[in-house]
This record gives sequence, C-alpha cells and structure tokens, in this order.
Amino acid sequence: MFDCSYIHALRKAILSKSRTDPSEHHFCRKISIDIFYSTDEYLSESTIKRLFGVLVVNESPSQKVLGILVRYLGFENWMDFAKSVQDNEPVYRS
Repeated sequence: MFDCSYIHALRKAILSKSRTDPSEHHFCRKISIDIFYSTDEYLSESTIKRLFGVLVVNESPSQKVLGILVRYLGFENWMDFAKSVQDNEPVYRS
C-alpha cells in the first residue's frame, strides 16, 4: 500500500504546506493545529511526532491518520496522493 518514499513525500508536503521547520520548537504542535483548522479533523501532537520520527515507533501510520493527512494536503484519499507522488505532481494542493 505504501512505502518509505511515500511517507517521505508526505512529510515533505506537510512541512511545505504548514510552512513549518522541523528545527522549530513545538513544530509538531503547530502542524497539529494547522491540520485541525484546515480540515476540522484532529491529530494529536504525539501522532505528528510519531510520523516525523520524534517519537520512535515500529508501526506505520493508520489508514485513518493517513486519510486525515492527505485531506489536509488537498487530496481525496491515500491512493490519490500516491498517484500524485508517482507522477511527480505537486504534493499538496491549495
């Protein structure tokens, strides 16, 4: 369904859209808030930390989390996002 290259593209797109730098203090909190304001869907700061490797886990993000993240980026679903990555299209839609 997805591999590391898609997750890398997802992270990059989220940072680009949120205009957040991972070196900033509380960057995960800023992303969480931006996602909520943009989608009316909530992902915790801890969920964002897991996505960016700030909190180390051995699990992939759930389908629900991936769905919220790609909707934040302007895609309908994960497959729509993955196709965009494969086709080298913009990784987020305004």
